[in-house]
Amino acid sequence: MKIIFVSVVALLLPIICNYISLLAGTHIDENSLSGGIILTILFYSMQTGISIIIGCFVLNNSLTEMGFNLKNVKLTLKMLAWFIPIWLLLDILFYIIGFNCIANFDVYVSHYYIIDKLIIQKDLIIGCLLAGVGEEPLFRWFVVTSLVTIITRYVGGGKVKIPLVAIMSGLLFALAHIEYQIMPFRIIYIDGIQLGITFILGTIWSIMFIKTKSLLGPIIAHMCANTIQIMSGYFVVYYFM
Repeated sequence: MKIIFVSVVALLLPIICNYISLLAGTHIDENSLSGGIILTILFYSMQTGISIIIGCFVLNNSLTEMGFNLKNVKLTLKMLAWFIPIWLLLDILFYIIGFNCIANFDVYVSHYYIIDKLIIQKDLIIGCLLAGVGEEPLFRWFVVTSLVTIITRYVGGGKVKIPLVAIMSGLLFALAHIEYQIMPFRIIYIDGIQLGITFILGTIWSIMFIKTKSLLGPIIAHMCANTIQIMSGYFVVYYFM
């Protein structure tokens, strides 16, 4: 039952918070840079705040257990030193393979990266700076901390053992990127490539959280991954398309 409860919270909480922020959007110009930032901060504040309340008062976790600490900073920096250059290399390979092997890849890229000053500013501020801080508390500490004592198995063998709870967190993180409405239930938009990427990243950041017992690494890694992705996307659109 706890697995179901945590999964439902992780998937529904962003939708509920997004709905509330949309209501606030009737009084704030969401199309402006400042309005978009305010609504994003409101969304992530509600998402993080509610998950903290549930974690503390329903699941009896302390803030330190949830990852709000500076434990294992050296290990965090070491893992980041591996993650950032590897992800940059994979991002470059993604575009090389995409343009050479995937039909209409240019259309796919242009869907996400539109050369417009306001959109670019929002992507840089919201995507690069706010997303990591706003999403990691829910999908890393809430999901992982809540389920790590229940889901104790590992996938793989030898030196490569991936905690099943990390895969669970990565899966929920990926599913949360599907756009859908609740009543009536309808999937609005689904991107298979995005689901694969978010699943892999979510699993990696969960492993980082499990090893360091701190949100510092996952938040920085998330911010760096988004920055690499967004900057490279606009670079490709501007210079190669």
